[in-house]
Amino acid sequence: MRLKVTLETPAPFFLPWRYPELLRGAVYSALRRWDPELAEAMHSQGLMAAGRRYKPFTYSWLRPRAAQRHPGGLLMEPPVWWWIASPLPQVLEAVAGPFLTRGMVNLGGVVLRVALVEVEAVPELAPPLTLETLAPIVASTGEERDSRLQKVFLSPWQEDFHRVISQNLINKARALGHQVPEHAAVRLEPLGGVRSRLVRINGAAIRGFEGRFRAFGHPLLLCIGYEMGFGERNAQGFGMVRLARR
Repeated sequence: MRLKVTLETPAPFFLPWRYPELLRGAVYSALRRWDPELAEAMHSQGLMAAGRRYKPFTYSWLRPRAAQRHPGGLLMEPPVWWWIASPLPQVLEAVAGPFLTRGMVNLGGVVLRVALVEVEAVPELAPPLTLETLAPIVASTGEERDSRLQKVFLSPWQEDFHRVISQNLINKARALGHQVPEHAAVRLEPLGGVRSRLVRINGAAIRGFEGRFRAFGHPLLLCIGYEMGFGERNAQGFGMVRLARR
């Protein structure tokens, strides 16, 4: 399940490149206002599987009507659209509550009016699917270099990308209580125009990939990816997709 939030403001507004951090802050601020215990559980614990913690939500980057690139960020023309997804309805209820009651979202001092909050059901996800990213997809692995283990970001043209994405989805599914066979897997084959995107979030440089993908594989894993995000750092605003428009 996901929310589609329409945000308005009387004039164009500027947000820095790091604004996904501000979106994350807005999500947690809403959670804390509506359900402090849930917010604390999501922030400090999340869901566990294979010794890893997963936050059961993701969100898109903003989609404005139009935008102009500037050295420090984007000048956005309203309205802007923002999607937030989770496999847990209580998470989305807790996010939507303050949006509807307060009627505004504060992004680092930029106050946007919440014009509309819509609930989007999960569509039929029978593979193969054509997906487009609403936020870049991140996958990484560790490689030993100069006797040290270093994080290496993977591209969708590498086989390890699909292996890492699949195992990540298996872990998320099990964290949610689903039974998943060991051989379950997905592939996100890049279509024309997929591009790399390097961004800095909370001081860390993160490389993801955005564009259109043809998705194959286990239907449950594809559904988990749709609701909780593909790849890593979903609760930092990475990995959200939608069905590509024709």
